[in-house]
Amino acid sequence: AAHVVPAERTLAFQDLLLVELQCGRLAEAEACAVRAEACASQLGRPVALAHAARCRAEILLVQERAAAAVTAAERSFEAAADSGAAYEIAASRALLGRALSAAGERERAVTTLRAAERELDAYGARGLRDTARRELRRLGARVEPRGPAVGAEDGLAALSPREREISELVTDRHTNAAIAAKLFLSEKTIETHLRSVFRKLGVSSRVDVARQVEAARREPAA
Repeated sequence: AAHVVPAERTLAFQDLLLVELQCGRLAEAEACAVRAEACASQLGRPVALAHAARCRAEILLVQERAAAAVTAAERSFEAAADSGAAYEIAASRALLGRALSAAGERERAVTTLRAAERELDAYGARGLRDTARRELRRLGARVEPRGPAVGAEDGLAALSPREREISELVTDRHTNAAIAAKLFLSEKTIETHLRSVFRKLGVSSRVDVARQVEAARREPAA
């Protein structure tokens, strides 16, 4: 994360934390959460605070501290709401729904997850949307039937040439600033393209983008 621009460091720590949790490395994930919290405190930006609180909530869920996870997820949702960023609001709401479910607050969990599922579906974030749907089914709640959110093409095929180019550079560990310089674009334009990439791929992080690109690279040529 040292090579990531300050505004994106909390997102980078969140991505790393999720990878560490998937690998069962709780101590390393905790270190990521602590660094995300420190970075968010320094930046003071609502989106950064939302990322940091999501990190803490994910740790608490793994530790089976559901009530504390609800509190952290609520902080994340409030910070995301302050930012006005629709995707961040939906992502934090989905996490809050999972925490409420773990805490045994079924009715509130179902209401929260249904709202998150609708938002994520509209945004095209099918990865998080499907996670919310699975949790709803686990709770025995009806899930609204919805089709694909991004049109006929799916995955990397749905990206524009410029979006695919940026995704390749993200996979090669270039920062937004480096990508902007290489492509003679502004960092704001790169951020806009990346939001579109996230939406089309149904992911929430650069790590997930890189995974899909790397998988495509490994596929044999037709």
